[in-house]
Amino acid sequence: MARLPDAFTVHDARAWGVDDRRLRSRREWQHPYRGIRAAPDARWIDTVGVRVRAAGTAAFLFGPSALRAWGLELPGRRGADDGAGADADVHIAVPRPGRAPRGQGILGYSVGIDDVCVTRLRGIRITTRARTWVDLARWIGMRDLVAVGDRLCLPEEDLCSQSELETALALSPRVRGAASLRSALALVVPGAESYPESQIRVSCELAGLPRPLVNAVVRDGREPVARVDLLFERWGVIVEYEGAHHALDQRQWRRDLTRIGELQRLGYIVERAHADDLRDPTRLVSRIRTHLLRRGWTAGG
Repeated sequence: MARLPDAFTVHDARAWGVDDRRLRSRREWQHPYRGIRAAPDARWIDTVGVRVRAAGTAAFLFGPSALRAWGLELPGRRGADDGAGADADVHIAVPRPGRAPRGQGILGYSVGIDDVCVTRLRGIRITTRARTWVDLARWIGMRDLVAVGDRLCLPEEDLCSQSELETALALSPRVRGAASLRSALALVVPGAESYPESQIRVSCELAGLPRPLVNAVVRDGREPVARVDLLFERWGVIVEYEGAHHALDQRQWRRDLTRIGELQRLGYIVERAHADDLRDPTRLVSRIRTHLLRRGWTAGG
């Protein structure tokens, strides 16, 4: 018998001559979903691909599961490991008027979708990156939609473009959350490398503050000093988001202190943000506003 694929259905395995006793083994196979078997080192996307194919020829990976397959997670969610058993609920859709797929571990949908918004990844039918962003309006709000849009449009990675997001939205006029998507699209700024940077920037803009530069390089003459998350250049105000690793890694902590000291030496005000500020950005935005006002910014100016 030929070598079995990394992931397969029990139905197919029986047709290949694999006996039930072997299929019941939990030493040889992972059992990520009912009726699915996977090699111990199989990747999540391999097991998901089996689920999608088993759902029918019209089925495709959708929503948060499509986003994960493209290499991203929803804002606020820690990345799951790549094991086959991770993230048991898989979002799978079919075009209307087809019936939403059903089964254990499947969250099924029937959606209106243009053919050009479905592509293939590793042989799996999946929404394009741009259409995936459009569909996320079912799950996340406008600020988080901007964060995902910023990340998809990161120039260095060439995943997507703002024009592609705009086209996907135009091709989906009746999609859920269309108003939030239109508002988010106007705020997308390619260049943010993390969701927190985008979320803070959007909170500032929605509060009427000027738009900062994203991941700007601060220089002392010609010498680069630091690459900062958000820079209100005209007023010399910097916002840096510090995740948990900044406090847990001693070398990182020391580098941060030196870096911030150098920025302050050059006359910059450095506001440091953290996870609590993302949950309730009101006070963070108020502090940033105060810094800007002290440096001569006027509302509307």
